Amino acid sequence: MENKMCNTQKKRSLVLFLIVSLVFGVLTTFITLGGDDLVYIHRPDLSTIYSKWVYVYDAYFTWSSRVLINFVWMVLIDMGKYAWGLYFAISLFVFFYSASVLFNPNDNPLVNEFIIVTVMTFPFILICSAGWIATTTCYFGPLAAGMFSLIPIFRIYREGKVRKKEFVLSAIMLIYASSDEQMMMVLLLCYLVAFIYFVVVKKPILSVLFQLFLCFANCAIVFLSPGNSVRKMAEIRDHFPDYLMMGLDDKLELGLSTTLKWLIMDGHIFFIEFTLIIAILIVVKYKEPLYRVWGTVPVIFTVLYSVMDNSALKLFGSMKSLKEAVPFHGDINATNGGKGLAVLQLTVMLIIVTILYFDIILICDTIEELLICSVLLIGGTGSRVIMGFSPTIYVSGFRTCSIMIVCFIFVTVFLGSKLLPMVKEDAVVERSLKWLFPVTTILLMLNYASLVFGYFV
Repeated sequence: MENKMCNTQKKRSLVLFLIVSLVFGVLTTFITLGGDDLVYIHRPDLSTIYSKWVYVYDAYFTWSSRVLINFVWMVLIDMGKYAWGLYFAISLFVFFYSASVLFNPNDNPLVNEFIIVTVMTFPFILICSAGWIATTTCYFGPLAAGMFSLIPIFRIYREGKVRKKEFVLSAIMLIYASSDEQMMMVLLLCYLVAFIYFVVVKKPILSVLFQLFLCFANCAIVFLSPGNSVRKMAEIRDHFPDYLMMGLDDKLELGLSTTLKWLIMDGHIFFIEFTLIIAILIVVKYKEPLYRVWGTVPVIFTVLYSVMDNSALKLFGSMKSLKEAVPFHGDINATNGGKGLAVLQLTVMLIIVTILYFDIILICDTIEELLICSVLLIGGTGSRVIMGFSPTIYVSGFRTCSIMIVCFIFVTVFLGSKLLPMVKEDAVVERSLKWLFPVTTILLMLNYASLVFGYFV
């Protein structure tokens, strides 16, 4: 009887995931193409599948190592917006499904609704930045594939084995996802840590070892690509002439400053939700005032800086500098010498990060939970910080934050899966959430619709 109920709940959740994904897919068929998509659409020299493959293969030696990702992009461009809408719907469904398998093994319906809402906090405006199809196939789709490819780790951890179909599909997904350099870094870290952990606790390692081999193989493909070096020099010449004058510490600081400023102080819904869930868990778990204050500082800081504009911040004197954009060469540069108010922004952001990580340590009940949060947060944040070592850090824009965003979203889902079962103890709160999640889903859909219909008008 209990198994029947679980199967029914699982089917309902999958149907819900599918409906929401299809709605988003339908909405995306109304997009207006722009950016890089217009450069490659219906090109006579790229009219066949073979010619597209030859083009992206040659680009491996002259421009980019993303052979598989670029090939999918080239194919989708000429198939039209309906094909792209289907691709986007499938990617979104894979996100929902992956989050549910990873963090909701008991198929709690409330957690699955929370997954939908949390995944939809992704700032979809980033998908418009280089062309809808280009950004989706180069970032959003590989991200979904990458998160799905983590399923074998959690299957082995919980069940001691991997289902054959999931193993094969996750391997294919991993090959596709790790064609993206940033996603490759996150997957390599995840599988390396998982391999070491499974060796220590004596769990089966062959499946993880195979996936780890694929990660290293893709890593080699990326770093051995002559095209990446060619592009790097072209980007330095065209967009960042001072890049070669910066030391390794300068590039690290540039990547760190721009990443933390965008993440913490620009008022993104996904990050506010992340800090809010942490605060609630700390308040629920601990009665000590010091821990509760410590747990609520990040969400209070984030919300205040999200709603206060520069005119309001003038009342706080030097605190206004926290809201200002990071200088082109980073907070610490040759002009300010790393002195005075120039480093105030970076210092405050690092304090917030330290408090957040301490909060996560307080929340996690086991070393495994801490490993999950640490690997995703460090890997995700690191995937954007390393953009400081690329001359494309500015020309690529903040779509390079996409991997980091998804990692934060998945950690939020994980933390939410710890919080929501506690709701059953309060019938009023549970009923409220059953109304809140659907309403929020509809509002986020409307937000996406406004983006689709209004961005290129």
